[in-house]
Amino acid sequence: MFAHDETFGMDGADNTAQHPKYNISIPMLPDPQQRDFRNHLAVFEGRISWMYLDDAVPGNVTAGIGHMIPTGVAAVMVFGPESTAIDWLAVKAASPGMAASAYAHLTTCRLSPEAIDALCDADTADCWARLLRSVPTLPGYPPGVQQALLDLEYDPGVTKFPKMLHAMEVGDWATAARESLRPQLAKSRNDYTAQLILSAQEPVIS
Repeated sequence: MFAHDETFGMDGADNTAQHPKYNISIPMLPDPQQRDFRNHLAVFEGRISWMYLDDAVPGNVTAGIGHMIPTGVAAVMVFGPESTAIDWLAVKAASPGMAASAYAHLTTCRLSPEAIDALCDADTADCWARLLRSVPTLPGYPPGVQQALLDLEYDPGVTKFPKMLHAMEVGDWATAARESLRPQLAKSRNDYTAQLILSAQEPVIS
């Protein structure tokens, strides 16, 4: 789950962007990688057009592809004027631990497929900017490792994995994969993230 911080706009033809919060120029994710990551997230987070309570972090109001909505004001910013803070409060007060579909009747506001994609892409852009601050060597890592780090930054943030980051720095991919475990998430997601990291290993020639 990810709470969107601040988006940033394209600088131009050099495929970089200026992030207003961090005041740095950063490389943008290539479109195919952006799309692949969005599809990857959707497998594990789902694509939900209404507000619901996240089952991994009970009590967190969420929508889209794992986008956390922390306040009623944030809900209006995400859904537009058709939503109100009362909608958010109705979901927030509901019983946690149910399937996302169980919360659909509480609100009438919905996100379009295009809005879901745009929201996820904005969250991914924030993740990428934060990653470049935390992991300056990120652009030099293989695409699989970059995607794993994006997923870890999306939930719960790579700074929570110092042993993993150190193992990556020295090229110990097996240790990095083991240290990427997130006990609060499903085994399938942990296994997939570990495999992305292990994809950086040189093949063993017998």
